[in-house]
Amino acid sequence: MNLPRDIEIRLDKADKASAKAKTDTDRQRALEARKSALDELSKREADHWTAKAMIERDRLERLRDGGLVVEELVTTVPVTKDGNPVWKRGRLVMKQERVKRSRITNSDGLETLLQAGTITAKQFAHGMTYRTLYEAADHGHGLTPPQIGAARGGAKRQPINDAGQVDQSAVQRIIDEARHVIDLMETERDVLALCGAEPLTTLRLVAGEGRTIFSLTGRGGRRRAINLTKGLLRALDAMGATESV
Repeated sequence: MNLPRDIEIRLDKADKASAKAKTDTDRQRALEARKSALDELSKREADHWTAKAMIERDRLERLRDGGLVVEELVTTVPVTKDGNPVWKRGRLVMKQERVKRSRITNSDGLETLLQAGTITAKQFAHGMTYRTLYEAADHGHGLTPPQIGAARGGAKRQPINDAGQVDQSAVQRIIDEARHVIDLMETERDVLALCGAEPLTTLRLVAGEGRTIFSLTGRGGRRRAINLTKGLLRALDAMGATESV
């Protein structure tokens, strides 16, 4: 999400007004105009990343193929293009859609941190992106929580059936899984290089598996939780280090 044109114009006008100001009142008005533009930019950025998180959640639900559905409802979701929310005249374009919602555990570590204000909407979106990669890379290999693995269930379809014919959908599934594994490995490689091993492990457990920070502290208590949280924040930021907003 680059600097919107209308915000750019407002900031430019405020800067010019400040440069030409002759009285304290004029300068104060210019400062207020600039602050108003920056506040609007911050709101749009938060809306953007909240929408990105909604998009990732939808991708995750489709990946799970309806497993562990706890509710089905009609809700407002962002219109997307190439995986990104669509904006028009400074506002997100939304639509009503029937969606399914499932959960990994009763207490999702990533959502708990968002609700507590510990992570931002942007960091939450990066965490949801990681969770999608994490679950997509594992199709019954023990990475995802048992509930998700059980919900997928069933034996894998083989690329060549009993009649000796090639099952194209099974072949495509193998290709997709390999691509997901590569994407996950590249993401984790970057996080490891930028943050180290422990933040990556925390990312796997909280963003990947949905565990809470306090479930990881052992006897370390509050101090340990603070250190793990700081590491997780660095890992989430590292995921977005090459992505512009």
